[in-house]
Amino acid sequence: ATNEKNPSNSQLKHHKELYTIAPEGYTYLTVGELADRIRVSKNSIVRRCRDGSFPGAIKLGHLWRIPVKEEDLCN
Repeated sequence: ATNEKNPSNSQLKHHKELYTIAPEGYTYLTVGELADRIRVSKNSIVRRCRDGSFPGAIKLGHLWRIPVKEEDLCN
């Protein structure tokens, strides 16, 4: 049986696609990755995701993904 705790393979594939699809020239970072890069707490990142400070941030289940320009990752 499939449910939230035991998803089917097609559900897992769909979620994986959501994690990897980003606008051209962007990549998604996790809350932890972005917090480390800009040296703020994870709670601060989550708060800013909720209030719309990061345009394009998406919530998948309980996990946030924040789009960042790939050129900014090199800096």
